[in-house]
Amino acid sequence: YSISIKADGYSNTNKKYEPSMAVNGVIKDTLYLAPTLVGKLVRLESLIFARANDNIPSTAYAELDHFVELMMENPNMLIQLEGHTDYRGDAKKNMELSESRVKITKDYFVDKGIDKKRIATIAFGGTQPIMRSDDPESYRQNRRVELRITQY
Repeated sequence: YSISIKADGYSNTNKKYEPSMAVNGVIKDTLYLAPTLVGKLVRLESLIFARANDNIPSTAYAELDHFVELMMENPNMLIQLEGHTDYRGDAKKNMELSESRVKITKDYFVDKGIDKKRIATIAFGGTQPIMRSDDPESYRQNRRVELRITQY
């Protein structure tokens, strides 16, 4: 079985399924549509890091793998990974941590077969928070890596 999803302003997504993948006659999956607009910033909703940590959470693998597949299907696609921390603490250490987060994320793509020349990185430390409230959820949302499509 094959499923194709199309929407204006987004790349097409195609996925094949085998009957043997079903559990009790059901196949559950999540499919992602990526914006096709060059320059578009994609917030990787599942790529949120623990405080003072650069380990990719296992919950982010499916979302990252979607972009790996998209890049495999589109060999001219280039991306920029943009790393962030929350704004608490030492600015220099936050910059180093955000650099480490984008490097680790880039390494994930490279390990999956994407040429490292197709991935630029930039780190912002805590200078570009998306939330400024002083609460744990705001801090958590700021500890992220985002993906910008620079060529499609």
